[in-house]
Amino acid sequence: MPPIINSINKNTVQEKIDNQLVLIHICSQKHMSFLDEILEVLLKFYQYNIYIVESQESIKNANEYVSFVRYKDNTYKKILKTAKYIITDNEFVNINLIKKEQALLFIPCINNNLDMYPTIQKILKMSHFNLFDSKEQMHSILEFYGLKSILAHKNIIYSLKKINILCDFLFQNQKNTIEIFPVSGKKENVLVFIGNIQNESQEKLVEVFLKTLPSDSNVHIISPGMKNYNYIKSLDSNLPYINYFNSHYSLKNKILIKFSYIFPFLTKKVNKLFKRNVQKSFHGLHYNRLIYLLDSTQYTYRELGMLNTHLEYVKLSPMYIGVKCLKKSYAQKEKFLQKNFSLKMTMGNFITEVKHPELCLNNAVNFCMKSLRIQKKCKGYQFKLIIYQDKLFDYKIEKMNLYLNDLLLKCKADYKGDCVRLSFSLSDDEILNLPAQNKFYLQYQGEDGLGFYKDIQYTRRLYINKEFLKSKIFNVNGKTSFYIRQSLKNRTYLTVRLHNKTDSFIENLKINLAYYISKLLRNKNIYLLYEKDSSRYEESASVVYENLIDLKYNNAYFILDRHYPDLNKIQEKYRYNIIYKYTFRHYLYFFISRTFLGSELMVHAMELRIMNKHVLKKIYSTDINNVFLQHGVMYMVSLDSESRKYFSPKKDGKGKFRVVTSSQLEADHFTQLGGYDENQVIVCGLPKYDRNILYPDADKIVIMLTWRVWEYNQATTDFESTPYYKMLQRIVSGINDTYREHLVILPHPLFYKSAMNCEFELKKYMQFNVKYDEILRQTCVLITDYSSIAYDAFYRGSRVIFYWEELESCLEKYGKNTKLMLNKDNVFGDICYSTKDIEQVIDDNYHLEQKKMYQERYNQIVEFHDGKNTKRLIARLKSEKII
Repeated sequence: MPPIINSINKNTVQEKIDNQLVLIHICSQKHMSFLDEILEVLLKFYQYNIYIVESQESIKNANEYVSFVRYKDNTYKKILKTAKYIITDNEFVNINLIKKEQALLFIPCINNNLDMYPTIQKILKMSHFNLFDSKEQMHSILEFYGLKSILAHKNIIYSLKKINILCDFLFQNQKNTIEIFPVSGKKENVLVFIGNIQNESQEKLVEVFLKTLPSDSNVHIISPGMKNYNYIKSLDSNLPYINYFNSHYSLKNKILIKFSYIFPFLTKKVNKLFKRNVQKSFHGLHYNRLIYLLDSTQYTYRELGMLNTHLEYVKLSPMYIGVKCLKKSYAQKEKFLQKNFSLKMTMGNFITEVKHPELCLNNAVNFCMKSLRIQKKCKGYQFKLIIYQDKLFDYKIEKMNLYLNDLLLKCKADYKGDCVRLSFSLSDDEILNLPAQNKFYLQYQGEDGLGFYKDIQYTRRLYINKEFLKSKIFNVNGKTSFYIRQSLKNRTYLTVRLHNKTDSFIENLKINLAYYISKLLRNKNIYLLYEKDSSRYEESASVVYENLIDLKYNNAYFILDRHYPDLNKIQEKYRYNIIYKYTFRHYLYFFISRTFLGSELMVHAMELRIMNKHVLKKIYSTDINNVFLQHGVMYMVSLDSESRKYFSPKKDGKGKFRVVTSSQLEADHFTQLGGYDENQVIVCGLPKYDRNILYPDADKIVIMLTWRVWEYNQATTDFESTPYYKMLQRIVSGINDTYREHLVILPHPLFYKSAMNCEFELKKYMQFNVKYDEILRQTCVLITDYSSIAYDAFYRGSRVIFYWEELESCLEKYGKNTKLMLNKDNVFGDICYSTKDIEQVIDDNYHLEQKKMYQERYNQIVEFHDGKNTKRLIARLKSEKII
């Protein structure tokens, strides 16, 4: 290959860039030729500081002077922070680590994943160079990301074909040599800021306002996140949408901001803070005006007030804002807008012509529980609930209804001072037939058709997790209990579940005594490990535990039920550090330990759905280390689903919260949809896979369906009537009689007790209280819907059949935003939608090996197959000083 450039003086370049790092992260194969060219230039003048992400080991010009680094390991992050030049086409690059003085070269492409839209937008805005193949490609990409006009001449937009001129600019800062693609735009760029739209009236408000803007302006919507994206695009698909990155302030800065309202001399310092944060979203944008239309956040209007442009705002009716306009902070906001923004217009008429007028007033009311009394009556319970109310309008209380999920309660409502008093009854049978979790709602609809459907807050406390309110537990029939509880989002729920052992007075006394004794002891360097409900010893936690004991970590302990059936099979050296569940030692070590490692959420280290306030405070503490080992690969039901909110990450405090994943793809699932920080995700593979084997004579056909929380209580009363059982019947009916002798049904653990106590046709195929590991060693074919056990079985060599007959209805019942991460393009097994499909595929899967196509798909999700997952994990925990 001939030299790319000859105009650069070697000595001058060497003086400028000696000891500086270059990080190259190119993923697309079509960009490899460009990479070879620029690499030749870099190697021509300095040879000791080029790092390339290791996936590009086949590069032509790579030699002994080029180092390779693994994506997102500690070395990668260190280089990313210190590199002088960063060249990438990877939208997952951690742009928060990139500083202004670093030169970022970005090769953008269109990514139809909306979750990546704001990230790529941010990179486009902050890049020193955006590199395109052609003018046509540049226009289409910038138009797709809403930056076609406002990015012109701010970020340098450059042709990949002129790499020699680019190198001149990089190494000698010769700006006169730059030739950029021209980007045409209208005379004036107008940004309209819109916060998260919360109801249909606000949607109509946005629609009406946009029609008032002059047609000769180039209008762009700027909004936080992607929640408004689909609505804005439905108004005008060509209307550019720019993501605004919400700022996160430390407690120290929040206090500083509060005091600035009292002490004016702090205003200058606070304004610097706001100006720094607002640049995250506006860096690289060219605009003439900004209009502040709608927002409910606390600091955004202060940030926008720091922009050096013409600022305008729209004065809205309080009904658009909701009860937040009753707070003192809203008056401060109005005062700031009047002082620093020009009044654009007033929109005082509240729009009520919407599709769902019965929800139109949701923002205009707010309810919060003040007190609750529950009394036992004959074959039922009497509830007396008093709630605070904030409201912007008057309504007839006799027309207000109380709902428990979709169940309308016979309720008597009246006023008690400024509060509302509600009285209702529930019989024992009604309580037993309720789902496990039931949210309270208040519903009202006036004569004009306008109304609200509003949940009830549990407490007015701002920091609801700092202190947990005690909930009294009521035993309905000796087996089932219920109680009123506070959710993580501070909503009021009625929970129905089987009676816990820790509900008893004696066990609560032991727990409370252990808590107070732990206060007299220093937190000891103790590691507690556990699995599902502290009743299993077969998943990742037990593998890590045994490895720690082998490495002489004598301070590692495993919590286990003393009635565990395979207790005697555990080797003697490991049994010595087992702590039996429900013992005083269990409770004491729970409170004094600062490090927990489990294959389930931390509540399983004590007892599922426990209601002791000291235990709950410990579980939600950020002062402890908590390593979530996962019970299975979680690249299945999406983590942004309403049903997956309990997998939300803890914020790191004095302690560290970490989750173990099996690939970068799964790690991205946690960071993009689960809200995890990148440093909280460990990519090393699940430890239990290190021991996964398949017997050579494996011949079982195993059916294992995932749990259905909405059927839990129905299963306790009539297991055969549940859709879960009926689908099992249909699957079995599709399996030929010749295979029936090999059939095993594994009911989900939450259905064990219900199924064990009943007699039914399929019970002869079911196995209870067995180790999944032992069954999977014998499994030739696994039939599941979307259980994570599919990953475990396929890893061993079993074939997997996905039965998706009720997929859509089940995902809908899991709640808002629920989607399946697997689809026709990445699923690693045959898909069946009916029993006829099973008849067709069962023969192939039983007698043939795994298909190569499925293996390739699987390896994208489960990356590690070397049996060293546990070793990698322990090394990472050591490096972070968690153990």
